[in-house]
Amino acid sequence: MKKLHQILLTASVICLLLTGCGPDPKLAAFENDMNAFCDSAARLNASINDLAGTLENGNLSFAREQLLFYLDELDGEFQKLAQIEFPEKYAYLEELSAEAGQYMSEAVSSYHALYGSEDSFTEAMAQYAEENYARANRRLQIILSVIHGEDPAEYEEGSQTISTPQTSSRRFFTTKFTATIPTAANRYQL
Repeated sequence: MKKLHQILLTASVICLLLTGCGPDPKLAAFENDMNAFCDSAARLNASINDLAGTLENGNLSFAREQLLFYLDELDGEFQKLAQIEFPEKYAYLEELSAEAGQYMSEAVSSYHALYGSEDSFTEAMAQYAEENYARANRRLQIILSVIHGEDPAEYEEGSQTISTPQTSSRRFFTTKFTATIPTAANRYQL
């Protein structure tokens, strides 16, 4: 009987330990949210970069409308990013996430002003839009690099190309995208 109690007690302790070792639901939600963001951002980036073919065919009005549509969607994704609840060990990145959302909103608003009509393009507005876009993407890159344990110092002011790290064994942040939207759009002066 005593041996049976010891076996039951040991089995109970093992069951408790095994059930307590499951995945952290907050971390899982964070990874899912970040995966969704990266997937959407990569899809939108590809769609925007595909507009070059539309521009080469001379359909500027359609390209302008599509660019603004995709930028609006990208802004929406950045706003979702700003609302993601970061796990405790990355909580300090939430402020960067909120800043990225603010800068992207300002960039998209500027692009709307820039391309809102045929004669609204100005170099000053184009530069302002590009700067805000770059700031949003720089903050995103810093967030991604910190989460991967990399040094974010290499993402300097003025850097327009953002590539997500490919070093993680987990799926999130393995999508590559380059932030070339303002350069492509301004080159063609939609």
